[in-house]
Amino acid sequence: MDTATEDIDPERLWGGTVAALLAALVAGVLAFPERVYYGFVWQYFWGPVEADAKGAQCAAYADGSVTYHYDAAACSAASEPVAYPGYTLVSEVGYAVTMLLALVGLVFLLRRLDVGRDRGLFYALFPYMLFGGALRVVEDAFD
Repeated sequence: MDTATEDIDPERLWGGTVAALLAALVAGVLAFPERVYYGFVWQYFWGPVEADAKGAQCAAYADGSVTYHYDAAACSAASEPVAYPGYTLVSEVGYAVTMLLALVGLVFLLRRLDVGRDRGLFYALFPYMLFGGALRVVEDAFD
């Protein structure tokens, strides 16, 4: 049985999916910047990082500028969008989808370059995995 999916190259399918998602995001930001960028990208991804970096309880976007609030009462009184430090369900799902797409792309790249067929690559990269986790702990130790 011949189907259309048997003729599609998996790398091209991955590349088309990534390109379509990126094009949809860019088109949404250009067409509706308040709704897409500030109401989604900034509120769930960029804003929490800014608020955490400033040590604020929240960051609020209004009238073209970001205001950092350091008490809960000001955060609840701020107009939307308001970004709170930490992870939300939306940001976790977004990061998971991004990670899965990146891992699939990395697998395609390693196969195309014929790299990583033996255990040597794993052993060479393992110290970096430990070092990255240790640095994250050190960074969070001062919060």
